[in-house]
Amino acid sequence: TIAGDEVRFRAPLTYQETDSGRQVVASRYCIIGPDEVGFIIGPYDRGRALIIDPVLSYATYLGGTANETGEALTVDGSGNVYLAGVTASTDFPLVGEYQNSLAGNDDVYLVKLNSTGTSIDYSTYLGGNSTNDESVGGIALDPDNPGRVIIGGSTQSNDFPTKLAYDATSDSDFDAYLAAFDTNATGESSLVYSTYF
Repeated sequence: TIAGDEVRFRAPLTYQETDSGRQVVASRYCIIGPDEVGFIIGPYDRGRALIIDPVLSYATYLGGTANETGEALTVDGSGNVYLAGVTASTDFPLVGEYQNSLAGNDDVYLVKLNSTGTSIDYSTYLGGNSTNDESVGGIALDPDNPGRVIIGGSTQSNDFPTKLAYDATSDSDFDAYLAAFDTNATGESSLVYSTYF
């Protein structure tokens, strides 16, 4: 009880890594004293490491001095994280970028973080000069091309960047777009294709 309120926690996740995969071990919290909580652990292999509620691998801020949203995320087999969203920051951190400045009030961004979350491998803006909005609706990795990421969403810009486009012109107030980036490349060559749809 804390200041008259009751706090409840779910049983901790406890496991061991074995040759056949993760082996869950029964566990629960127990109150040892007025200011002390411990664990009651079921049978386990004392010759192997026992993991109780694994620690946070990493956490990080990402963005510039204005607003950002994270709208889509995926992870590759090596643990690299691909994040896409919208930013209004003129100082969003860029690495190997296709587009090196904010074009409108806000633009899409795409970021590839390394597997430990300690550095950006690739980061770019993508958007048109319109004062209207872009958004991100999804993100996917190309299974045949490591490092290639595809993002899709909507745009109100009539000058959204296109390359090898199926449809190179805006057809209405809102258009869908689809863009593919090679996050192992830099500059102009990092944009594989981009199209209105």
